[in-house]
This record gives sequence, C-alpha cells and structure tokens, in this order.
Amino acid sequence: MKKLSTSVICVCLFFSLVGVSLESGAFDENAVGYKDIKIGQTIGYLESQGICKHFGLQSYHCYDSEWTFNIYGTGTNQTTYKTHGRVTRLDIRVGVYGKESHNKFRGLLKKKYDTVYNFSDIDIERFNNDEIDAMYNVYEEGQVALAIKRACSLDTNEYISGSCGSYNINTVIEYRNEFLAKELLKQVMPNKIKSDDF
Repeated sequence: MKKLSTSVICVCLFFSLVGVSLESGAFDENAVGYKDIKIGQTIGYLESQGICKHFGLQSYHCYDSEWTFNIYGTGTNQTTYKTHGRVTRLDIRVGVYGKESHNKFRGLLKKKYDTVYNFSDIDIERFNNDEIDAMYNVYEEGQVALAIKRACSLDTNEYISGSCGSYNINTVIEYRNEFLAKELLKQVMPNKIKSDDF
C-alpha cells in the first residue's frame, strides 16, 4: 500500500481548513479581470462552468461574445494548464481599432481603475514609424491595460516576409498578475530624468 507524503496531507488539510477547493476556481476577491474571469482563477473552472470554450492554444470564446479571449496561465503541459493552471494574464481582443470605441473603453476603465500611464505623442510617432507594436493606457499599477496593438508583431518572420494573416490594428483589453504588471510598467513607462543626470 502506498503512503501519502506529509506534504500532500498538509496541503490537502490546509485547503480543507480554509474552505478552498482546487476545482472551485477560487481566487483573490480583489483580483482584476473581466466578469467571472479573474487573475488567479483556475482555467478548468472557466470551462466547467460554461463561461469559456477552448478553441486553440490560449484562445477561448467566452460569454457568447464575438471578442477573442486569450487566457494565459500556469501549468507544465496542456493537461495541467487546463485542469489546475491559474490565470496569469487575460487579453480580450475587442475588435479593429476605432477612435470612438477605444475612447469608450478608455472611459469605462478610467471610472473603475486608477490611471498610471497614457500613451503619448512620442508613442504614437514610434508606433506609426513601426518602432513599437503597441501603445498603452495603463491602470491599477499595470494590472489593467487598454492597448492599441498590431495583429502581427513587427519582429515576427510573418511580418517581415509580408505573410501575416492580418495587418489589422486592434483594441485589446489586458489583465495581468502583479509580476507581469511590473514587467509592463518597465516596458511602457518612460525613464525618469533627474537633474543630476546632466
């Protein structure tokens, strides 16, 4: 007869004491996300509850919406990703960029979250000159972002060879865990120039 290790018993006991089921989709109640899809939630829960249906790699159809939901998470392989993996990032491609719809989403996010960064004229110039792939409005210390993004990244072979499936510029709402939020802030925030730099 196989014996359970002490660590397995401790982990199970901990989750039963705090009332958390690994399959429940439990997450931090202050987690950011869209409707029922929250950062830290189990990916398997989203499918088991009929919230999202998987249709390719990290792509899902959720809430019978025309939007594309890309859900990234933890897991060492496709099985553990789908059963026990936790959401670390959620990208919702809401459509081809349009100023009116972008401003609508910007207003909605601004009402709910604290603004950290808005893309600048320099960002627009760099985007138009193909120097960057995306421009961001960033909220909640980087955990929430509204992006204007190229459908095909500038540094991919498809873009370089001219064989991208789409050259659209899309509006994307992004949610991230705290670690990925810090990485986004490093990427988009301009370096602070101090007088002693000169």
